Amino acid sequence: MKNGVVESLVYSYLRQIKKCQVTQKDWVCSPNWEIKNRSEIIGLIDIINAGFPEFSNMNIFDNNSLDLLLAETEVGVMGISCEKKANTVYIVDAVFDEKGLKDGFTQKTVEEIIKKYVNCMACALAYWDGFEIKAIFASPKVNKSVYTALEDAVAELNKLLKNDNMPIECFLYCNEEFYDEILNPTENISGQLADSHEFFLKSIELYSLFDVNEEEQDDENIDKPAKKEKIHKENEYEKLDKYKHLRIGQLVRTVVPKILNSRTISDGDLLDYQDRDFCKELFDIQYPLLIKLENTHIQPARYYSKLYEIKGGMYYLCSEWYENKFKNDRIKLEAWIKENKK
Repeated sequence: MKNGVVESLVYSYLRQIKKCQVTQKDWVCSPNWEIKNRSEIIGLIDIINAGFPEFSNMNIFDNNSLDLLLAETEVGVMGISCEKKANTVYIVDAVFDEKGLKDGFTQKTVEEIIKKYVNCMACALAYWDGFEIKAIFASPKVNKSVYTALEDAVAELNKLLKNDNMPIECFLYCNEEFYDEILNPTENISGQLADSHEFFLKSIELYSLFDVNEEEQDDENIDKPAKKEKIHKENEYEKLDKYKHLRIGQLVRTVVPKILNSRTISDGDLLDYQDRDFCKELFDIQYPLLIKLENTHIQPARYYSKLYEIKGGMYYLCSEWYENKFKNDRIKLEAWIKENKK
């Protein structure tokens, strides 16, 4: 996942999840635009320079004028959301290093990131007067020492902004937060779009072609009895070993609907599976396992677009499952499958 791919992901995230009507990668300003809030921007930069005395090279201006600073600043991905309650501009610096973000150069790395935050915030203040500003640093892999120092620096930066009554808030989406806040929601919504010209979502659509084919093949294998086997032999879906090769999403779509339609699941159980707290306790997921079609007027986010017929009703099935080193929902899911396979 190189920077270009990460920026394409963030572009889709701002459009589809944050509902930005205008989104652009590699944004730069025009020298013909009028700069607003000039004194406020210079005052903000002075406050931040003073707030980070440990950064010896933190001089934001680098002996350049504000005009030159704005002209030289490039925002990785920018999104603008106009709503009745508030207008918001999102400025995102999206970075990826396969080895983790510059471990061994912690202070210099954090200093560069904070400086980029401030430069981008200065651009937003200069050209979007009256907008709320959300500044985001996003990276799927940041080493622990860098992340810890960066987390402290961003907290201090937010404190300085709040004390100065600036309409700006900074966010840090790295490692598991990157997955939870950006990657997973954007990936989940891809199946709900009839067509998309966005690079990242097109890639997910291509990947899903093979995912669906594998799912259909698994369903065929489940229902097709093996040769020379006794009729009373266990159904294929009862053997968890048969599904070790499946990703957790495939396991959910392939096995869960069959169990829900089995005699081990009662009507009362189906009601429980539509309760958020019950499903949190049972599966450690954040949403109900099922949403009944008649109880919603729209395709719910974080649910597969396909409708499943379960005991005569039509249901959406939760798609929010994790299987990584930070959170592994597979353990409780497999325990539930084993308990209800009889």
